[in-house]
Amino acid sequence: MTGISAVVLVLTQVDKIILSKLLPLEYFGYYMLAFTVGGSLMFLVAPVSMALFPRLSELVAAGRTDELSQLYHKGCQIVSLFVFPAGILILFFPQEILMLWMQDTKIVEHTYLLLSVVIVGCVLSSIVTLPYMLQLAYGWTTLAFYKNIIAIIILIPLLLLLVHYFGVIGGAMAWALLNAGYVLFEIPWMHRRLLRGEMGRWFFVDVGLPAVCCILWGIILRMYFSRSTTMSMKLTALTISWVSMFGVCALALPFARNYFKKVFYARL
Repeated sequence: MTGISAVVLVLTQVDKIILSKLLPLEYFGYYMLAFTVGGSLMFLVAPVSMALFPRLSELVAAGRTDELSQLYHKGCQIVSLFVFPAGILILFFPQEILMLWMQDTKIVEHTYLLLSVVIVGCVLSSIVTLPYMLQLAYGWTTLAFYKNIIAIIILIPLLLLLVHYFGVIGGAMAWALLNAGYVLFEIPWMHRRLLRGEMGRWFFVDVGLPAVCCILWGIILRMYFSRSTTMSMKLTALTISWVSMFGVCALALPFARNYFKKVFYARL
């Protein structure tokens, strides 16, 4: 665990160190602003993972695999319910969200494309949090340690290459590609050892379907969202958009759908 913490510290700071040397201070500031907004997703994920980790560990120790599987998928669906509506709303409306917060046209114009790329990496990073908690519940720390060692080795030249060709947005692209690699390689590797046979359910039910539904609904919202409204109207429209996207995501997730159905019938 100490090794993982040390490696993660290097991994999360190496891009800032490199980009602070390669980019003008102004553009490095835009990069950090985009990460500040994107990183807010972890405030939604951390309470879920910290709440479920003790129970995951208890079920592993007791050998109650069926209950463990149900809790694991339930937790992953809760993370999806929190992360996808917020993350995909930021993906499709970065200008509007930044303008509401910063109230500065120049900053928004230089940051919104960065934020669109950064938020993809942050969403991908968020959805692998529960799988990581499952690894720790089993006491399997080597995968997390070595994957981050490999990530550092890959990230440094990737950053140098992408920043050389694409500038500041190249740094955001490297972050998104790194987390895409976690999803594509870590998840299959993990499920070869833990909860074998459950990977398809994670990809298609816990993550895939809600992500697709939110993206499609986000495209529809983007098509009909007016850019020429006042700030208060934009705030109202964004709030309604998030609520509707949350509803779409909940309908796509079996746990959320069943939960809200029980709440609805209980109130009748």
